[in-house]
Amino acid sequence: MKSLWARLFWKIILPFVVAFAQAIVWVLFGRIPGFGISSRSPNVSVYVSAAIFVVCLVVALRNTLRWSKEAELFESELREADKIEKERRRRSEWIER
Repeated sequence: MKSLWARLFWKIILPFVVAFAQAIVWVLFGRIPGFGISSRSPNVSVYVSAAIFVVCLVVALRNTLRWSKEAELFESELREADKIEKERRRRSEWIER
């Protein structure tokens, strides 16, 4: 059960939270292309701002999901290396006896 919650957190919840926070920062601090529209001008529609936020959210979510896949691959490689190291130590201890 713990593994299910851990996997759910690392694959869905954390990437979405990070993407949401990253999109908010991009929109608030103007780190996105304006396409000729100033983000501070009063005539910018709420719909344009919402669309820009959604685009930023999708891009950030895609990036964080890719990072989570890379992290999962790295974790599996670390587990494999740990198994190999344990086996090496076991054989080394057996030879010393």
